[in-house]
Amino acid sequence: MCLLTLGLLLLANIAAAQNLVPNPSFELGLTSPSGWRLNGGIGKWENFGRTGKRCVSVTGNGNDSNAWECTDWKPEEGKLYLVRYFVRRSPESAGGTPITGFSTVNRDAWDVPSDGNWHMRHFVCRTPIERDTGQGTRGTVLRFGQWHVKGTVAFDDVEVLPVSVVHRRFAQFELGSGETIRNGVYRFATNFSGYSSNDSRPLFAHTAGFNTNRWVLGGPLSERWQESGAWVIYRHTLNGTGDTGQGTGEGRIQFETAVMTFVIGYYEGGQLVVEVSIDGKAWKEVGRFAPSGEYIAQVPKELLPADEIWVRFWATGVLQVNAYRMEAKLSENLPDATGETWYFAVKRDTGQGTRAGGVIG
Repeated sequence: MCLLTLGLLLLANIAAAQNLVPNPSFELGLTSPSGWRLNGGIGKWENFGRTGKRCVSVTGNGNDSNAWECTDWKPEEGKLYLVRYFVRRSPESAGGTPITGFSTVNRDAWDVPSDGNWHMRHFVCRTPIERDTGQGTRGTVLRFGQWHVKGTVAFDDVEVLPVSVVHRRFAQFELGSGETIRNGVYRFATNFSGYSSNDSRPLFAHTAGFNTNRWVLGGPLSERWQESGAWVIYRHTLNGTGDTGQGTGEGRIQFETAVMTFVIGYYEGGQLVVEVSIDGKAWKEVGRFAPSGEYIAQVPKELLPADEIWVRFWATGVLQVNAYRMEAKLSENLPDATGETWYFAVKRDTGQGTRAGGVIG
């Protein structure tokens, strides 16, 4: 399914879902918007809101970064959310980009013109699993601001909605967007710039940050959250999402060969470490890669055939992964198939704050 259709399906259900963000239009407050704080730099509680009277703005000098952060709500770890908002760049603003979404899952709004008009933007993303770094547990916060903009950016009518996901189901298996089967070969390719950002059916979990169109590994950098030792795990299987991968049996689909491709973009130092597993417990290192460039790793023959393949990668230094691909020969010559993914906003009980229903349809 095309990205536009995915977006329309989700937006069609927004009216029936409850916004999780307190004071989303910034109307409430005395001297500043209730539930929000400016994390530094220049910012204002403005009187030119898109709806109502109020909105918030940040002003940059072309070489700084700051944002308004939500203080009264935080996302759950490892969850899917829709982030929807309106953004306005002043006509005199230049360079840089508005930054949106979460502190650990950022989405740069590069395409917003400096025309003084309000523009709606929205995307789906998955939050990281929190982990203790030895200095306390990191907190993911919702925030909207600017990075290296010379001028003013304003935000209004912010929405964050929990999302349910459905993948295309075939007779023996399911496939999501980015997954295909052709001539008995399974392929998966990330599309980080697409509507679903870092999410995909094979994504199992991550502690790494994500910035717009790439995994962020290592750190720290001044304007981007990064964390040393953070990892990303993908799990590839065609035997059902609830399968443990234990044992083999007649009728099960297995991977007979498997090759992974990684594209390292931004690079400061260290190596990308790639490990594989067939059960998510015992891991085997299959490669260390640096500097920027495209690299290939293979699952060792002694681990194959396998019901499922787990891929984990992390960095010994500071680098970013712009793309990940998997190609594997299957044990069965399955019919050609192309995966699809649908996202739907989820109803919530406004009285209790818990999910009251399933997918809004």
